[in-house]
Amino acid sequence: MEPDKNNFLERLSLVLGSKRKRHAWGRSLGFTDNRVHRLFKSTEQFPSTEELAIIGVAENLNLNWLVYGLGSPYRVQVFQQSDRLNEAITQLLREKWDRTYLIVSRPRFALYTWRSQIMRYKGRNVSVKLTDCLIGSADARLRKMVGQSTEIQGLEIPTYIFEQLEDGELGTHYLLGDKKSYGYLEELEPKEVQSLLSNLPLIEAQSRTDLACLVDCYGKIKTFQDTTGQQLSAEKITELTWVLYQTEISGQTPLEGEAQVSSALSSSSIGNE
Repeated sequence: MEPDKNNFLERLSLVLGSKRKRHAWGRSLGFTDNRVHRLFKSTEQFPSTEELAIIGVAENLNLNWLVYGLGSPYRVQVFQQSDRLNEAITQLLREKWDRTYLIVSRPRFALYTWRSQIMRYKGRNVSVKLTDCLIGSADARLRKMVGQSTEIQGLEIPTYIFEQLEDGELGTHYLLGDKKSYGYLEELEPKEVQSLLSNLPLIEAQSRTDLACLVDCYGKIKTFQDTTGQQLSAEKITELTWVLYQTEISGQTPLEGEAQVSSALSSSSIGNE
């Protein structure tokens, strides 16, 4: 499909809106005034791949939409399966972010992150905001993962705003602002994360077994057997592993998990051998 420059410029103008000036916007991305002038002329060539990459990251744009008009304007990841959402959040929280928001609009939530990112344009460093947005429904394990972080800021937003975020209609500038103005998220009153999480309805347990967690639980039971000197049958080890696994994915504390295992150990007729 051959892109149309006029349609491209219409979409880029929508991104900038009526309040942002073209040349000031271009300078913030490392473009010269002359380059910005030519960028917005329909008779000039399309931006280079390097320029599209900078625009895409700075505005969190779906480049298929910007260039071809396909899909939603802004990039978000919407998950229907809780296990895949949990995997994505685990990876996201391993990275270093300047700010992480838990955005709630019951019964859904979003984890929205941003950090300063240096990109290169024509041999110069350009600082932009790199963002990510994961959206889905909460389960018990998600509540545990997010609740344990001390670096997440809680926010609650109206349903209609959340729907726009989920549909990829809200960009970085609207949400985070710039050096001259605050974005929508920064003007909201922070909420206590644990309170927001406790009010989120939980979906059913994840559909797939978390194999890594299950193996970890098996290792803990084997370590328990070795350190206590108790001789457990294979059936007993399987039972205790499953009890501990259910505790882990339900978001209970380690002490609650130990209580569950002790109860299973003492109540089972399989017992010590």
